[in-house]
Amino acid sequence: KRMSKRAALASKRKIWDTNDASIDAAQTAVDHWESTYNTLRSALITSITSAQSIYNTAKTGASGIEHHLLVPVRDYVILPAFTGVERVTSESVGFLQSEEAKELASVSLEIVRRTPIIGEGLLAPVLVNGVKCVQVAWEVAKYPIPSKDAVRCSVDRIMTGTKWVIRTSSREIYFYAKLVDATITRSLMHTQWRVLKSGPYATLDNNHRREVIDHICERYLSLKTTFSRYELAAHIKAHNRCLYDDLVVSGLLLDRCRKSKSGVEKNDEGNNDDDDDLWLLSCPIYRKENECPIFLQSTSFKSR
Repeated sequence: KRMSKRAALASKRKIWDTNDASIDAAQTAVDHWESTYNTLRSALITSITSAQSIYNTAKTGASGIEHHLLVPVRDYVILPAFTGVERVTSESVGFLQSEEAKELASVSLEIVRRTPIIGEGLLAPVLVNGVKCVQVAWEVAKYPIPSKDAVRCSVDRIMTGTKWVIRTSSREIYFYAKLVDATITRSLMHTQWRVLKSGPYATLDNNHRREVIDHICERYLSLKTTFSRYELAAHIKAHNRCLYDDLVVSGLLLDRCRKSKSGVEKNDEGNNDDDDDLWLLSCPIYRKENECPIFLQSTSFKSR
């Protein structure tokens, strides 16, 4: 495990943290292409130069024939042949660059396509792709070879942009994955509420329940206004009866409220000044005051 971790970290430092490996690979590829290009160019130039020198030598030799028997052959056969070759070559170059050559190529391609069996499926695609490859190779050959500084700058920009895209995409994918997971969890929780009539708190063990209770007690004690504390207690009672029993009915939340206000002096009735949280009591005063008149009125009405 240690060796694999070290190898992974070394690979990360070499490939991800810096662009030197990619720059070196690109520069090596450019160097190989430059050497290949120079070799092919030298071979082509040498071949053309050799052919031209042989042609010039042959033409010079033919022009130097002075034998009286061969002079007619020179004037009427050999020299006109050289002139015809030069004219055909120049006309061919001009024709290849004209519009007629393109029309002739189109007509030839249609003829090839009409060839039975292999014309449409084999010969025509081979010819078209071959011409395209030659054109692309010619365009690439005409393109100037970049310098090492240009290669370094270009590769560095490309790799930096690519890494930024990968990093940003990974971050966004992770964010949306968490969002989908939270949405699914929330949907399952809502389903549990609707079907089982209880939240996830009812399925927790004692340790996790204690953590939830501690967190809610801290939140309750952090609220400044009486209305906010009452609203939180009422919300818990309405939506999670099991949690409300463990917090309020058991008297745990009231004990923690009194401990948090242990420095406050007791009043004459023996209650703390935290009597503004009366809803935490098992039998609050306002409930007694509301129940007694109701019973008195109901009994007096029945007696009448």
